[in-house]
Amino acid sequence: NEAGMPITDYRPCLSVYGTIQPDVIHRMSRSGEHDGFLERILFSYPPPTETRAWHWNDVSPPAARAWEDAVERLYSLCLAEDANNDPAPVECHFSPCGRAAWEKWYGEHQAARHGLPSSLRAVHAKMESVCARLALLLRLLWQACDADERGADHVVGPDVTGDFVEAAGRLVTYFLAHAAAAQGCIEQRPEDRQAEVAVAWLAARPGRTATLREMLTGRVARVAKMTEARKLMDDLVDRSLGAITTEQSSNGREVARFTLFQATHQ
Repeated sequence: NEAGMPITDYRPCLSVYGTIQPDVIHRMSRSGEHDGFLERILFSYPPPTETRAWHWNDVSPPAARAWEDAVERLYSLCLAEDANNDPAPVECHFSPCGRAAWEKWYGEHQAARHGLPSSLRAVHAKMESVCARLALLLRLLWQACDADERGADHVVGPDVTGDFVEAAGRLVTYFLAHAAAAQGCIEQRPEDRQAEVAVAWLAARPGRTATLREMLTGRVARVAKMTEARKLMDDLVDRSLGAITTEQSSNGREVARFTLFQATHQ
């Protein structure tokens, strides 16, 4: 605190939401500190795109208000009190069908681990507790939003049924797929990702070709200098992705042009 004294929280719970760049993930994975931090992140990792189009799609006001109401109701759920009249957690349990659904999901989850690469096994192991938390969160959201349950005694923890376990399992499948995409980003070097973006950009151009100046002005793979564009072009040649030719510009200067091989896919 401001006085320099430690503050002890016996039941810490902190969620952090934000964005992170692929290069930052790569540096963190190469830092040598294998403390399991990256494996605890639930990634939402959309496929990269070089070209973007403006759109007016947005969350509708009724949907935004409905979510706001749901969160407010969730926060309004009552907690129990301990001997000092301080808020205390409320225990929730699986219903009989919830126990059966959990056993089924857990068994399938364990069996799937054997076919995973070593880089994903730590993430996969941590999804066990994630699934349980998600099932509980979904159950409490239902309690907060259901008119009949809102009138009940909220201090009594609701049973988690099989429907919520199955829904949580589907969310785990989603997060595992995006963790795999993020792991691919981690395993790639920055220059590998740069070449991947450049190939996608060139493949979308007429003739699958571009001059050095066009690559620079197009900010392909974030090149900002002519030397960086030339380095990228040479790297593409070293990867056998295309060839460089020289042509004369209107002012008589030599211009380097890179052409992507037809057999190269995005």
